[in-house]
Amino acid sequence: MRDTKPGHRQQRGRLARQARYQRHASGLVLALLIFACAAERALVERLENETWRPEPFHLVSFSGQRDGTHVAFAIELKGKENRRLLVRGTVIIDPQAHLLEGHWVEQGGSAPRSGILSSAAVDFLGGQGGRPSLGGQFTLSGENGPLYRLNLTSHVLEPPAE
Repeated sequence: MRDTKPGHRQQRGRLARQARYQRHASGLVLALLIFACAAERALVERLENETWRPEPFHLVSFSGQRDGTHVAFAIELKGKENRRLLVRGTVIIDPQAHLLEGHWVEQGGSAPRSGILSSAAVDFLGGQGGRPSLGGQFTLSGENGPLYRLNLTSHVLEPPAE
């Protein structure tokens, strides 16, 4: 025989709501853990035997300026043994941001190298009321194809040095 007292029905309803909440909360926690544990890509990767391997570079400077629909930027990265990567490019916003042109130079290695810059994904934010932010994934290619991949989270562009 079922208990039809109002207090028991309210308690069963409260327990059911708590169970639903716990299922949703545990699903959210699981999703957050999966997202947080996802492998974060290195800032710079080098293509070696058809595999992208982390390359020890760190960001020294990231500057640029928006002029209408164009954003010119310059990036300097420093690696081991005085190696430097200098990357310059222009992004156009129409309405999505994409790389219009770019080039790069590596100094301090066994021999200076240079090439073209390409990108399949450019992130652009702002620039209307404040400094614009730029990020994305850029491929640095030489004469024989891709050499490096630059994985940039969005950074506020510092004003260019005059």
